[in-house]
This record gives sequence, C-alpha cells and structure tokens, in this order.
Amino acid sequence: MGPSCHCGRTFYHKQANLGFLSRHYMEFLKLNKSMTIAQFKEKVHLELNVNITKHQASKTFMRAKLLIHGSYKNQYRKLWDYCEELLTCNLGKTVHMETSNDEISGKERFLRLYICFEALKRGFKIGCRHVIGVDGCHLRGPHPEILLIAVGIHASDYIYPIAYAVGLGSAIEEVIPRVKHRHCVRHLHNNKKKLHPRQSIKNRFWACARKWELTGLPCSHAIACISLAYGKPEDYMNKCYSRKAYLAGYEHAIAPISGPNAWEALTKEPVLPPKKMRLLGRPKKARRREPDEPRKGSNEL
Repeated sequence: MGPSCHCGRTFYHKQANLGFLSRHYMEFLKLNKSMTIAQFKEKVHLELNVNITKHQASKTFMRAKLLIHGSYKNQYRKLWDYCEELLTCNLGKTVHMETSNDEISGKERFLRLYICFEALKRGFKIGCRHVIGVDGCHLRGPHPEILLIAVGIHASDYIYPIAYAVGLGSAIEEVIPRVKHRHCVRHLHNNKKKLHPRQSIKNRFWACARKWELTGLPCSHAIACISLAYGKPEDYMNKCYSRKAYLAGYEHAIAPISGPNAWEALTKEPVLPPKKMRLLGRPKKARRREPDEPRKGSNEL
C-alpha cells in the first residue's frame, strides 16, 4: 500500500480556459441572454466541477458573443451587401450609405447610413397626421453612434416609424430650416425640474402641455359653427381619422430578407468601421435614469 496523499483538493483547472468555456457554452449563452455572472459561475461549478473567477466568466461572455455575432469589423464589411439585399427585396425603398476616405490606409470608412421602407412612406402619407418626430438613442460598443428614428403620429395617437439613420446628427434645420419645431414635453420638464422639483409644478406643466395640441378633433366652438351652417363635423376632419385611411396605413408590407449567406457578393471594396472612440472614465454598464424614473425591478409606475 502506497503512502497516503495529503494534498488539498482544488477546483481550479487550467483546461477550463477562455477558449474552452466560450465554445462549450456558446449555444447556451445564445439562448439565455439574461444569465448573470454569478449564475454562470455556479452553472460551471455544478456541471464541470471546476471554479472560475469573475473575470473569466466576464471574458467568456464577451468571447461567446464574438463567436455568435462575429466581430464588428466583419459586420461593417457586409454593409454594402446588406444594402443591396434590402433594395432587392423591397422595391421603392431608399437606402443611402456614405463613406469617408481613411487618410492612413486609403480605404473607405463608414460615415452614415439612412434607410426608409417604401411601405412605411406610403403608410405615413395615407394614415398619419402631418407631423414628424425625431427620436434618438445612443448605441453602445467600440464605435458609439446615435441612432435616429423618424416617427409619425397615427390617428389613434400611436407612433408610426418612417425611417431610421445612423451618423446623421441633427440635420433637420439644414434640410428644412423654416419648418415649425416642437420639443418633447418630458425632456423639457427634465431640464427644468432641477430648479423646480416640486410635484405641483410638474402637474401644471403637463396640464398645459395636454391643452396645447398640435392637431386634433375640432373644438366645441367649431362644431357649433358647422352645425349652424347645416354641415357635418366629419366633413371638416382630416382624412387620416377615417377608417379607410387607418386600414390603408397598414396595407403595405415590408418584405423579409435572406440570411447573410444568401446575399449577393458585390465587387465594392468593403468599408472599414468608424474609428474607435474611447470615452474618459470607466465604461457605464447601465443607462442613467432620471431621479423620478422607476428603478429596474421595482413595481412603481
């Protein structure tokens, strides 16, 4: 009988490295996007009987995401083919992409992209009010940009997407400088509530905003005048409020496109991604919420 072993047992194994973990759990992480670092560490321990550090788990998430979606550089290389596929599957669609010349490599670098479906253009003209709103959100990643979305207002007060773009910035004043502008009530209140944080001010602000309607049904005085002239109020309403216009707004459909493997490979030189912009400070993982905005996971309305 040999000598007894008094070595301590360890649950850390060098074979459980980043490459193995990302390949082994790639499909699992693809289907479970809400998995947390702590939950993933526990799963690895129960299934493989090994322990991994928080840093290893975080790096595994990043590597698995890279295996699933590919690198940012490869995504930008497919943009010309993607634009061509959109134009092929949706006739009348507007797709416009611009590039800039890179001074170092001499190749074309992505600058901006604009996309508008023909079905959405027709639906907006027929079934929406003559109001266009522009909303934006910040895109996260190594190439931060702003995604702008042009939306209309349906007769039922629902938003109706019209077009979206990346890299355009605020170009409305340059294209249509004399058009009337309105601002989002929520953003106006957020800019003022630091100086006026009281709830009574907020209630009065929103009450005034609701009374100031850009468009809407005829008021009681207009209806009285129309009745006095033996007319019908429906004859003086905008056509977008009719049932026919409502159905016509959703009459046209957006055709789906094929997967990247079926796209036609163009002879154009693939574009380079925008230059990386590294902001000062530690990268933020969560969106900054307003002081009166409900926190994540709370039941507050």
